[in-house]
Parts: sequence; structure tokens; C-alpha cells
Amino acid sequence: MDIGLFDDTRGATMTATPDAGPWRRHGYRTATAWAIAAVVVANAAAIVLLWIQGGNVSGLRTTGDLLTSLGRVTGLLGAYLALLQVLLLARLPPLERLAGFDRLTVWHRLNGKACLYLVLAHVALTTLGYAANDRIPIPREVASLLGDYTGMVAATVGTGLMVLVVVTSLVIVRRRLPYEAWYLVHLTAYAGIALAWVHQIPTGNDLTANPTAAAYWTALYLVTLALLVTFRIAWPVVGAFRYRLQVAEVVADGPGVVSLRITGRHLDRLRARGPVLPLALPRARALVGVAPVLALGGARRPLTAYHHQGRGRLHRPHRWGRAGHARGGRGSLRCLH
Repeated sequence: MDIGLFDDTRGATMTATPDAGPWRRHGYRTATAWAIAAVVVANAAAIVLLWIQGGNVSGLRTTGDLLTSLGRVTGLLGAYLALLQVLLLARLPPLERLAGFDRLTVWHRLNGKACLYLVLAHVALTTLGYAANDRIPIPREVASLLGDYTGMVAATVGTGLMVLVVVTSLVIVRRRLPYEAWYLVHLTAYAGIALAWVHQIPTGNDLTANPTAAAYWTALYLVTLALLVTFRIAWPVVGAFRYRLQVAEVVADGPGVVSLRITGRHLDRLRARGPVLPLALPRARALVGVAPVLALGGARRPLTAYHHQGRGRLHRPHRWGRAGHARGGRGSLRCLH
């Protein structure tokens, strides 16, 4: 599939802007990668440090205390990975320019599984620890947790929503679900994170007794929400009204191969970089709602994306000929959905 941009205000097809030098590119990408890694690791270390300061290491006396303490740290790290899960696909420009949307999608999938494993470990370890300390059977402890502890029902619902999202994202299940149903289920992950906040900050033992930890976690949630609203909602809406991108023409070039001609306004301000990518689109159906455009800033990873309406897949491009086509995929496309 070839994609060309045509500026209605200029009446000419846009060409890719010259890319920066390789050394400058490499330096920027290296600095960005180290900065992002430092922020992620520093926050994880701060979470563990706050957990240790809460007496979860020095105050252990019984097996039940050990299990409960491990349940707390797995829950905290699981909540942190849930916030990272949102940010991985929040369309943050530094992340997309560094890794590309295709690689971020892979990280999103792996991080989601790790997040679920930690949350399930939190549930199991906490329940076993409380049951050991109370010296009652596990079913009675479960009933006690759900009936006597504030926020526990919300946490249970949130955990169920996370499990549902992960299960529907499995390949064998995803292929049988319409995209609209899968996307709707995926949106419930935001509700799961909100319910986790209700369980964690207002009622969590480690946070109610530690104002510093509570303020820190509140800041994490608020920053995540601000980034999500800015880059996932506000930025695309502003861009839609500013550039007015729309598919003006679809030309069938061959079996399973089409060319899209996308028109818009002020496309020189998109700062799109990299050549036009020829891509194979097998089993294509309606193209309504699928409008891939050159990514802002030119993320430089080969494309792997989904054609949502037809549940086909955009494959990586072959090494095409010259004449402006990609030889190795040095550009990236971003599907707006």
C-alpha cells in the first residue's frame, strides 16, 4: 500500500523533509532512551523504597507477615506496571520516535501480562497471609476480606476487568472477536485502573499510614492521567481540525495492494519524515475509519500494524525498488483509531 499526502492549500503533493544527520539522530535517540529508562527505574526503586520504609521487611515475625508483605509489594509493582501500560500506547512523541508504534505494541502486550501476573500474585499472597495470621480457612478469609475491608469489592472488580482484557487479547480469542467488541473490552482497562486507585490510595494500609507514599502515588496517577488526556485525546482532536486529513482516493494496484491518496491542509507543518512505504494489505475490506498517516517526527521502526476493519495485517515492506520507495522501512505510519 502506497500512501501519498496532498496539500489542498498548496495544490501539490508533499515530499518528505530532509532527515537529520545520522550522528545527531543517534545522539538524540540514545539520550532519550537513557532518560526514559532512568525515569522508569527510578520510580520502581522509589516504590520499593517506600515499601521497605513501611516496615514490610523489618517487621516480619510470622509466615503470614511474610506472605502479606510480598503481597503488598507485588500489588504496588502491579499498579505501577498498569500505569506504564497506559503510557506505552498514549502516543507520547518521545516514545514513538524512539521505538516506533509497532515495538511499543509488543512492549504493551508483554507489560500487560507481567502486570496481570503481579496483580494475581498480590491477590493470592495477601489472601494466604491474612488467612495464616487470622488462623482461619481461606474461604472464610475471602468472605471476610470482601465483607469487612473497604475498597476490596472495587479491587476485585478491577482485577476481573484486567483478566478479561488480557484474555480477549490472546491471539486465539482476538481472531474470533469483532474489532469493535475487542476495543470496547480493552477500554474497560481504564475502569480497572480507576478501581485499583480506589482500593490502593484511600484504603491501602501502606498509604493511609504514610502521607508521603500517598502523595507520591497520587502524583503518579495524576501525571499519567494528564499525559493520557493530552496526547491520546487533545492532541489528535486538535490535529484533526488543523490538518483535516481524509482519504480522497483509493486505487487498487493489484491483488491485495492499494494506494491511498490522503488530502489535508498545511501538511508542511506535519514535519513528516521518511519515504513513502509500500505495504501489502491482504484481505482488505472497508477502509472507513482507517486513515494511516506519516507519523509526526518520523518514528524509525519498520511497521507492524493491524487493519482493524478487515482484521487483516499490514506486513513489513519488502525491499522495493528506488523511485522514493522504502528500502528497509526508515519511516513509520501511525493508524488513528
